[in-house]
Amino acid sequence: MQEIQAKRKAGGKHNRKFERRSRNRQPHTAASSFRLCGFHRKNHKETIPAHKIWISSIAQSISFLSKTIELWNKIIEHRSLINSRTGLFVTGQNIKPYDFNQLSDGEKAVFYYIGHVLLAPHNSYIIVDEPENHLHLTICNKLWDELEKNRPDCKFIYLTHNLNFATTRSDSTILWNKKFIPPNDWDFEILPEDEIIPEILIMEMTSFL
Repeated sequence: MQEIQAKRKAGGKHNRKFERRSRNRQPHTAASSFRLCGFHRKNHKETIPAHKIWISSIAQSISFLSKTIELWNKIIEHRSLINSRTGLFVTGQNIKPYDFNQLSDGEKAVFYYIGHVLLAPHNSYIIVDEPENHLHLTICNKLWDELEKNRPDCKFIYLTHNLNFATTRSDSTILWNKKFIPPNDWDFEILPEDEIIPEILIMEMTSFL
């Protein structure tokens, strides 16, 4: 019994010491984290505070969003995508404004493609499977023309069954993939720019439509 009471007293002393140490410590806040964290510029003595990097990251995100909205409005002319305090919404002539979550499949696809292409790292290879999905051909051509123009540093590789779309790509190389046996057996042909598309290719392509 005496041993148990002695242990309780010892534990109580330990707890009181821990409480004193805790009281002397400064509270861990976001501000203290920013003071503790920082990044050194290469070959420079000064430190970049973490909060400045955080603010810079937010500003960059806002810039990407603004550019995405600008291109979306340029491609879909009969609608206007608006960024308000309550969120994104769409308006236009003779239509009732609707929320971003109510975008059509085509409108969502345009926003998705723009955002991903703008955020791609510099000098990327951008591979797009069926770029015409959910899109009218006119909007499809306009979309990829604008994205190629905005990312001249990137190489665009399109996988498509749509000959009309394939032939609209300027300064491009068209590959006809005749057969593929995984993992590395490819049978393909490079189509010359000014040559008529082979009839068998037209038949194969139209069979997918």
